[in-house]
Amino acid sequence: MEDIKTDVVIVGTGIAGLSAAYHANKTGLKAIIVTKGRIGGGASFFPLKASLGIQTTGGHEDIPVFLRDIMEVADGMNDAELARIYVRESGACTNTLNKIGFEPWLRSDKRPACFSPHTRNIWLINGWEKARNKAREYIRHNHLFFENSQLLKVITQDNQVQGVLIISEGEIIRIQCSSVILAGGGIAGLYRHNLYPSDITGSLHSVALDAGASLVNMEFIQFIPGITSPKYKVLFGEHTLKYGISLFNEDENDVLDEYNKEEKNAILQER
Repeated sequence: MEDIKTDVVIVGTGIAGLSAAYHANKTGLKAIIVTKGRIGGGASFFPLKASLGIQTTGGHEDIPVFLRDIMEVADGMNDAELARIYVRESGACTNTLNKIGFEPWLRSDKRPACFSPHTRNIWLINGWEKARNKAREYIRHNHLFFENSQLLKVITQDNQVQGVLIISEGEIIRIQCSSVILAGGGIAGLYRHNLYPSDITGSLHSVALDAGASLVNMEFIQFIPGITSPKYKVLFGEHTLKYGISLFNEDENDVLDEYNKEEKNAILQER
């Protein structure tokens, strides 16, 4: 069995994994990258989405407002410290996207997005194939990596990470490290209908659980309208609603029938 030593092992090569790899390299840490597909796979590079939006703090005066928006919608169920970090650092962190292959640009028209009633900066990224190629180039020039490989186990002793076992090209490899970053996405692929690649199945969740980690908030799944035909796995963006006349169920019954035309328009325009 091959044995390798490094500072940190990063599993997953979407935006989270690539960002972790960049910052590890920036701070002088040796990182090994492991992904069960190819670099630049997963949900971050899924081609059936037009763009990906990132809401960031609008400026110093927006920090307490943005934090309040997050805390109110979370209703006490979130990690408050992570929220504070996000509102303080999100604006500057868009620069990381440039380093790992993306070309983010700022929307010229600020608008309320997702949960927030306030307008603020929204950065967009797309060009998935170009970004994927640039991400692969970055990783190949800066890190040892294993594609088409699987994390089997996180090795621990006295509740501390000692290393990992992976399988790559049929060979089991032991990597000694003191830190592991699991950036393999969520569990959406387990659902019959979803907007994710089929390999997003939560496999790393089971590895983390086996290593002694706790899985929390697993019931918080984002449900959002999608299109099943004529093109499968396509998001139905909420901004599209303003072009509709109402909402109908599978029996073609108007689910907004209790409202008049003006009230329907107001509902459809809200998001």
